[in-house]
Amino acid sequence: MVEIAPYLEQKLAAFRCHKTQIREDTFFMQLPPELARRTFSDEHFGLARSLVDVPTPENDLFAGLR
Repeated sequence: MVEIAPYLEQKLAAFRCHKTQIREDTFFMQLPPELARRTFSDEHFGLARSLVDVPTPENDLFAGLR
């Protein structure tokens, strides 16, 4: 999980740029701000494969690359 709360407005703005995929009148685009913050403030990723040594479970998207 990656905490993205500081970038939530940018994430929602990006959603709004894809009107053919996520319409403005969909349920989750109509959520009250506090509920939207709790719902969309983190991202989850899964490692499909890696070409570098990566500790598991992962806690850093760039592990092994620094």
